[in-house]
Amino acid sequence: MKDMTIKFSDASCDFSGWMKEKCGNILLSLCGTLRDCPDVMNTESFQFALDDALKTYALCCGNLNGICCDLVYSLLTTYTSEGYFFLKDLISGTQNSSMMQEVFQCERIEEILTLIEQNDKLNRTKIASLLSRIAKPNRWTEEVTNDLELVHNGVQSWEWFYGKHHNDRDTCQPYFSNSQVREVYEYFQSDAYKTADE
Repeated sequence: MKDMTIKFSDASCDFSGWMKEKCGNILLSLCGTLRDCPDVMNTESFQFALDDALKTYALCCGNLNGICCDLVYSLLTTYTSEGYFFLKDLISGTQNSSMMQEVFQCERIEEILTLIEQNDKLNRTKIASLLSRIAKPNRWTEEVTNDLELVHNGVQSWEWFYGKHHNDRDTCQPYFSNSQVREVYEYFQSDAYKTADE
C-alpha cells in the first residue's frame, strides 16, 4: 500500500486525513441512498457516482487496486451502509460494525475449540472469558458455557467436560452466517489485497 499526501501549494499541512474522511462520507451517503432507494442502482449516473466515490476513497486509503474490486463493489451494493462500515473496519483494523463482530465471534469460537483440545484444565478461565465476549451465543456456545459452569461449581470434572467436547470441532465449525462477508474478510487478510498497489 502506498501513502498519499495531499498539500496545497500555499500550505504546509497534509490534508490526506481530511480528504479520506470526506471521501468516506460521500461513499457512505451514496450507500445510504442505495439503501433507501434501491431502484437508484438501475441508473447509470448512480453507478458511475458510486464507482468514482469508491475509487477516490480507495486512493485516499492508499490501496486503489486492492479496494476497487468486484468483491468490495458487490459488498457495498448488497449491504449498503452496513457494507461501508464493514469496509471501513477492514481498512482501519477496527471492530465497530456488526459484520466485523461476526468475524471476531468466529475467531473466538475457533480459539475456544483449540483451548478445549489442549486438555488443560487451567484453560477453563480463558475459555470462560472468551465465551463471555461472544455477542450472539449459539446453541453450542450456550452448551459449553453451561457445562463449564458445572465444572466450575464442582458438579462435574474437567475430564467429563473434555470427554464431552474434545471432538466438537468435527460438529461445530465457526461458520460465517454469510459467505460474502467471509469472502471479503478473507480477501482483506490475503497477500492479494496487501500487495495490490505495490
